[in-house]
Formats: sequence, structure tokens, C-alpha cells
Amino acid sequence: MALTHQYARKYKWNSYDIDPSWDLYGGGGISATAKESALVFLYFFEGKIIQKKQLLEAMHTYVLPSDDCKYCLGIYQFDMGFHAYCHGDW
Repeated sequence: MALTHQYARKYKWNSYDIDPSWDLYGGGGISATAKESALVFLYFFEGKIIQKKQLLEAMHTYVLPSDDCKYCLGIYQFDMGFHAYCHGDW
């Protein structure tokens, strides 16, 4: 799958000029289809990616009081009439 060519004219930034190795261990270096992204969340919540229950529970715990921010460890929770989750890079 080819990566999208990204630009930010305001900053004169072009994704083709960046060495991708800068983000080998972060989230921004991953490219996925919508189906693949959905499967990551499915497998995540089913415990197939992170199997240690304490860590998985911590990732569902709010870092700040929920009135201030719906950020958990690595994921955001928001309400769309049901609980929905996202990660800035997923």
C-alpha cells in the first residue's frame, strides 16, 4: 500500500522529505486501511494485543478527572450515544 503524500504549506513540510526512522517506536509510522484499523481496536479490546490484564485496565482508566479530559493511557474515550474510542494515530 502506498503512503499518502502529506503537506503542510504553512510550515513548508513535506512528508517525502522526512526519514521515516524517526518514528520507528511511535504511532505515526503506521499506515493502515479502515478495516485494518478497526481490527486493531477489536483485537485490542478482546485482549489479543495486550494480554496483561493490569495494563489493559490501566489503558481504560482516565488520566485526569473525566470531566476535564477523556484521555486514558494511549486512547481517548468519547460519547456518540455509545462509548467510542480513538487514538490520534489509529
